[in-house]
Amino acid sequence: MVLLRNRPPSSSDKIVKPWWNRPLVGELSLWERLNQLFYKEEIPDSVISIHDVALSEGMKLFRRAKSIEIEKFGSKEFLAFVRIKYDLAQNKSTHQNLEKYAQLLQVGMKTKKSFIALEQIEINHQGKKFNEFYEYVNTLLVKLSTPASFKVYLQPKFAEVYPTMSSEEGKTALCNYVQQLESLSEHELGLRLLAAFKEYKLSDYSILRKVSDIIKNLERQDLLDLKGLKVRIFAEKAVFEDLGKIINIPIEERNTDTFSRILQYIALGEKHESSYPKFQELAHLLEKWNENYDAIQSIRSQYPSKYYKKVKTFLQTFPGVDLYDKYKSYFREE
Repeated sequence: MVLLRNRPPSSSDKIVKPWWNRPLVGELSLWERLNQLFYKEEIPDSVISIHDVALSEGMKLFRRAKSIEIEKFGSKEFLAFVRIKYDLAQNKSTHQNLEKYAQLLQVGMKTKKSFIALEQIEINHQGKKFNEFYEYVNTLLVKLSTPASFKVYLQPKFAEVYPTMSSEEGKTALCNYVQQLESLSEHELGLRLLAAFKEYKLSDYSILRKVSDIIKNLERQDLLDLKGLKVRIFAEKAVFEDLGKIINIPIEERNTDTFSRILQYIALGEKHESSYPKFQELAHLLEKWNENYDAIQSIRSQYPSKYYKKVKTFLQTFPGVDLYDKYKSYFREE
């Protein structure tokens, strides 16, 4: 009996597939193509769950964001204010110290009555005891850095001088002077402004009132018109020269451009500051919305309907793109 050795199958031994299961073009047969066309995989339940949570959360965020998007947010003035605030926070502004200058000036405007009252007392009361008291205050302003320490040293001096005053008018004036100083000391920046006035020997505190009046007039005008504002500043050149000193603007920056931007920022703030917290809330909602939007887009791109069975929520539109695009440049890097 002859044993047949094992051998590899020859081409003649290959099983011939039926025509419908043989490749037509390329490696895939008609059956494989039809199977690929009509058979689609199931999207895992865990993926659908993640998608639907992001979709639901995103829809809620959109509705909340839309509900607080008042018409004011779309105004050029308000968005200009938001842009300045954002640029300052991101260190993008050409005037990095703009907010610091504005804060000093705003404190000066809020306390201008105290400054003017101090000025009137200093003009009307020039006796020896008053002058010694003024000089003592000047020394405190130079040496002491906090409002608390200022008060601690001010009161003993007042208690020492007050009983020695010969007239009731003088006593009343000294009391008023100390009251105005204590009112200023409620703001650390208020004392800093007063120290600056003293340092530069500027006794005319009315410049704060003049600048305040300019800003009030601005609020009734086009706050985006920097050219018009520069003209007004140039007309009050002496006032702004002194202002630059007391709010500590470097000499090279004491120009109409710097002053116009400071006044514009303050005027915009006084007009729109109350709306800004709401805008911050809107920005926060839109940032959270975008996180959900990115998650949904990522999941949908990984499970295209061409290869996976359709899921109803995957076909659902996700509103909010227009709203996000409208404001994104005011709260995120581009």
